Amino acid sequence: MFGLHFIKTGIVKSKYGRWFNKVERDRLAADYEHTKEFTREEAEEALNEAKEFVSVIQNILMELGDNE
Repeated sequence: MFGLHFIKTGIVKSKYGRWFNKVERDRLAADYEHTKEFTREEAEEALNEAKEFVSVIQNILMELGDNE
């Protein structure tokens, strides 16, 4: 639903949609593939991307609030 309402409409850049899908796949792999392990580098990269994503969403919400 995120992609339908935010990516396809152009509110959020498509790179964040791809990232969102990747981290969801990683989370599912960690939950159901008991052998799945992540390196420190992978975890740090995911954390940095999540911080960027949150910042983007906060900016969008502020812009939407200014338009009301």
